[in-house]
Amino acid sequence: MVKGLKIRIAGTGKGKPVAGDGRFRDQLLSNLPFALTNAQNRVLDEIYHDQSDDLRMLRLVQGDVGSGKTLVALMAMLNAVECGKQAVLLAPTEILAKQHYQTFKRRFSQYSYNIEIITRSLAKKERTKILQEITSGKIDIIIGTHALLSKDYKYVNLGLLIIDEEHKFGVKHKESIKQIKENIDVLTLTATPIPRTLNSTLSEIKDMSVINTPPIGRKNIETSIID
Repeated sequence: MVKGLKIRIAGTGKGKPVAGDGRFRDQLLSNLPFALTNAQNRVLDEIYHDQSDDLRMLRLVQGDVGSGKTLVALMAMLNAVECGKQAVLLAPTEILAKQHYQTFKRRFSQYSYNIEIITRSLAKKERTKILQEITSGKIDIIIGTHALLSKDYKYVNLGLLIIDEEHKFGVKHKESIKQIKENIDVLTLTATPIPRTLNSTLSEIKDMSVINTPPIGRKNIETSIID
């Protein structure tokens, strides 16, 4: 994918440009115990370019498990909330949603952003409270499973939707996702894109970024086809 090239079909709708001044991004990066890989920096440049453009972002980020996709998603969210937008991360399982929630709470601990999680197992009283805070704009980042796809959730100024492993959601859930995705930036993360997901990038419905180098200390995943 050529950096900055805008040839999307589904992404031709107008969006609202998001471009923070970078202060918080630089601060967050300076506090990380490791440096970003060249691949992560390249993908972040592509995402920031999309977010600052007046066309809505539809980008697929592909990378093996442990390649650093979550950190890239975190940086994209920081760019959105820095501009006063709400951001949503949708995960296919409760375990994965909780992992993301713990990671985001830890990485964003130095900021005053309000981060919450919604899953089916959450008590009704707590879910009602979070619902009210989302609607009133008190929550900046919401992480959750398909429970977030309820029509009860109304966002004040939603600017970014991140979907982790979209192909693991059912047909009914995907229809609900389509309604949320309209006119906002969308970033999809995947370790193993199925043919339909990959085809959406090759047919230029989505832009594609690949994180093809592991962070320091991790080994490349090798795949072999054996008869």
